[in-house]
Amino acid sequence: MSKIPRYNELILEELAQAVNREVALPNTLITVTYVECSPDLKQAKVGISVLPDNLAGTALRKLKAATRLLVPI
Repeated sequence: MSKIPRYNELILEELAQAVNREVALPNTLITVTYVECSPDLKQAKVGISVLPDNLAGTALRKLKAATRLLVPI
């Protein structure tokens, strides 16, 4: 049985905590909705949602700027 679903869940939990800690936007909720790792674990697709919708662009810019803080390379 593959361990990838468990890895997906662990990454989702850790990434959600890091986003809440490192990306501060007043009156905005940023949620990590899913993580899908590749079979070799070298890449992952991450889904997020932002409320309210009109701040999605600002949230994405802040997330992009904080990428190095969120994902150690």
